[in-house]
Amino acid sequence: MAGKYFASANPRSFAFTIPSFVLVAVLSLVALTSVLFLSSSSPSSSACVDNLGRGRGRDRAASNPISPLPEYSFVASLERFLTSRSFESSSSPDAAKLDGRKAAAKALDDAIWRREMYDMVRSPSDHLSALSVIRVYVYDMPAKFTYDLLWLFRSTYKDTTNLTSNGSPVHRLIEQVELLCFIQKYSLLIIAFVFCPYVVFCGERPSINRWAKCKESLNAVISIIVALFLETRLLLLKTLEYSSTLYYTASIALNHSIDYWLWADLIAPPSQRLLENVVRVHRQEEADLFYIPFFTTISYFLLGKQQCKALYREALKWVIDQPAWQRSEGRDHILPVHHPWSFKTVRRFMKKAIWLLPDMDSTGNWYKPGQVWLEKDLILPYVPNVDWCDAKCLSDIESKRGTLLFFRGRLKRNAGGKIRSKLVEILRDIEGVIIEEGSAGNAGKEAAQIGMRKSIFCLSPAGDTPSSARLFDAIVSGCIPVIVSDELELPFEGLIDYRKIAVFVSSSDAIEPGWLVNFLKSIDSRQIKEMHSNLAKYSRHFLYSSPAQSLGAEDLTWRMIAGKLVNIKLHVRRSQRMVKGSRNLCTCDCRPSNTSLVT
Repeated sequence: MAGKYFASANPRSFAFTIPSFVLVAVLSLVALTSVLFLSSSSPSSSACVDNLGRGRGRDRAASNPISPLPEYSFVASLERFLTSRSFESSSSPDAAKLDGRKAAAKALDDAIWRREMYDMVRSPSDHLSALSVIRVYVYDMPAKFTYDLLWLFRSTYKDTTNLTSNGSPVHRLIEQVELLCFIQKYSLLIIAFVFCPYVVFCGERPSINRWAKCKESLNAVISIIVALFLETRLLLLKTLEYSSTLYYTASIALNHSIDYWLWADLIAPPSQRLLENVVRVHRQEEADLFYIPFFTTISYFLLGKQQCKALYREALKWVIDQPAWQRSEGRDHILPVHHPWSFKTVRRFMKKAIWLLPDMDSTGNWYKPGQVWLEKDLILPYVPNVDWCDAKCLSDIESKRGTLLFFRGRLKRNAGGKIRSKLVEILRDIEGVIIEEGSAGNAGKEAAQIGMRKSIFCLSPAGDTPSSARLFDAIVSGCIPVIVSDELELPFEGLIDYRKIAVFVSSSDAIEPGWLVNFLKSIDSRQIKEMHSNLAKYSRHFLYSSPAQSLGAEDLTWRMIAGKLVNIKLHVRRSQRMVKGSRNLCTCDCRPSNTSLVT
């Protein structure tokens, strides 16, 4: 009886205990997974809080409105800008819909004419003084074209900062994926160690039914855990891919953030500005030029395609409805379109404006004939990816430049950048030459910065367009750029002689095996030393900062525009007196004679 009783009672106890134990085990593992997942994200939040705290600390430290140490970091400057300004929407007549646009344009034109006549009859000294200062009217556009886009960039960039560095949010995600994969792989072994002692010690000789129930319970637990880990792993991998994409687009927006630097300086309080060759005016009749503060690059890369197109159309309509635009058809308006895709769907309607560009392309891939030319538009430098190597930095690394030629970036590009793959083929495995595939994130930035600072020459081939941010990375690193881009137009070339700081090589010569390395080795040490010295002097011209510095990128931008001002006024007045049958201006579409090099 005792034996029968044991046999009949024990299964009931086993049937009750196993599901309970299974439930406890599943809940424990789910809790463990949740803790691991939350621990991977919580440091990110605290890091954001720490970053904001450090930003506020910098603001408190900057009690002097004109800081002796300018801020060259776009992200840090933007943080201070957004957290220290109020963004009340203005109800100025600019934003209002004007029914009598022609009448308003006529009234504005008369007011500008009276002001210009007054300037002309002033004493010569006063007149020259007035001509030396550009008066700019900054449109007060709705926040969706300005501040909202800056906030969008800020939040996007903060979510993707330091993606690949140790301790970063995405780095922790990668570690979490690896841990989950490890647990998933050995989950059966873990469960066996948990359940086997129970099964062994639950009775003298477990029956076949008991083993079957145990196996069934184990399989159920394994299925739940595997499904849980697979789902978590997929989520984390998607997060990693999404974050990497955001980082790439945010980085591009940062490279082309010239619109932010110019606008932030123009609208800063006069007590916080250093530049004296440009002033902001608040009455349109006092203006020489009109600045359109629309962030065309941020909107392109961080908004959805249809949302971006709709915003472009709204911005276009808003601008062309303004009396000042109607008066000149935009000839005295400054439009920042510093990426080839910026404003691309509607910019043909604003082709008479002064475009701020990264370069000019004659292939027709980016700009159509008649849209851009040097007499009308202006080339501005990219915002460098790497930190500026100042005089002390250059002195420290002068003896450490042991690499002849360095390049780190995308090895394959489209359009004119196809020459990169040809250069990689002929320069691979040559002593003294380092050619590397680039990578995003702080790790990629640091590798590029270290490589440039250890090299004498830095290769700067064409990208998808004739220009590349790498040229300006090399300049601020004190590395002599070797420019292989036949169609390149350079910023501030009316003020800077690039032959003093860079080496220019035709594409046909560069792809000849052995030619480029032999050419660089033939440059004597005296000339190299002189070029390094010039780079130390010139690099400041390619730095955007807050506040904008004398002889910095913003200053040289306005100096170049000042040289165009009389011609701008000429074309505005000429267009106003044109009648049917008048002679049209010819804008040439210049193409090089040897376009068959790279196919």
